[in-house]
Amino acid sequence: QLIASTIKELKGEPEEPMVEPTIRLPVEGYLPDPYIADPNVRLSFYKRLAAFEQSDQVVEFEKELLDRFGDLPVPAWWLLRAVELKILARRLKIKEIVLRKDRIRITFAEHSPIQPEKVVALLKREKGRLRYLPEEALEYEVPGGPKERLAALRNLLLHLA
Repeated sequence: QLIASTIKELKGEPEEPMVEPTIRLPVEGYLPDPYIADPNVRLSFYKRLAAFEQSDQVVEFEKELLDRFGDLPVPAWWLLRAVELKILARRLKIKEIVLRKDRIRITFAEHSPIQPEKVVALLKREKGRLRYLPEEALEYEVPGGPKERLAALRNLLLHLA
């Protein structure tokens, strides 16, 4: 990302603003005190998570947690999923993702790299469940629990990428 930014700067091309997405999940994601007892270690893990730019970093981090501390508690699992979503949303210039009771809302930032053809194809494929809203957003009806909605959201974002 730094290299791409430097090349654009050297060519005199305007740099597109970075989008920092907001991810709202129906459950809390965090590293519980009993799981990682040392607050300094926990804080260092949060700092590492905040710096991740690739999904594979989250996968490796999850392996490290499993190796060092054992099975992930539910809040830690949700934290890692939120970080994965944020990485993908940042790349797609998505301003906000909200998982609600039975639906998902995705709001796009200006200059999103998502190709309109991909959105149209998804709207056709998910007819009746996915709709485009005038405020540059998609709303997706997804039955099931939070994990099912999360899986549907991830699948949708991967199709848009």
